[in-house]
Amino acid sequence: MDRIQAISIGVALLFFIQVLWAVRRQRFRERQAFVWLMLAAAAVVTAAVIPLLNRAADKLGIAYMPALIFMLAFYVVMSLLMLHAAQSSREEERLKILTQELGLLRKELEDVKGQLAAGHAASGQQSPGTKQS
Repeated sequence: MDRIQAISIGVALLFFIQVLWAVRRQRFRERQAFVWLMLAAAAVVTAAVIPLLNRAADKLGIAYMPALIFMLAFYVVMSLLMLHAAQSSREEERLKILTQELGLLRKELEDVKGQLAAGHAASGQQSPGTKQS
């Protein structure tokens, strides 16, 4: 194991520990925790197999192996962004529906209060929630 690989493994392990700490502190929901744990594990594995990546880069005709890693990392980041955007779109739609339902429920509550007040006024009773003088 050369010095670069040892440093890479050390940094990847630090990242893995940081993710474990965040998961333990419940900074993520279950699904995000799983994704981050898998990414951290992939970072450790990637750092451990640098010689294999050198050979893969040579076979693919990539002269500089870190370019292969950056290309793969870019793909992973773009995939995560796509997943986040899809989840954000779903949450936005749910929020719109919930806001509409809340508006309808408020309107219905106002109507019921109006009917109760009108019914009490017609019968000469005091409406609920008002004080007698």
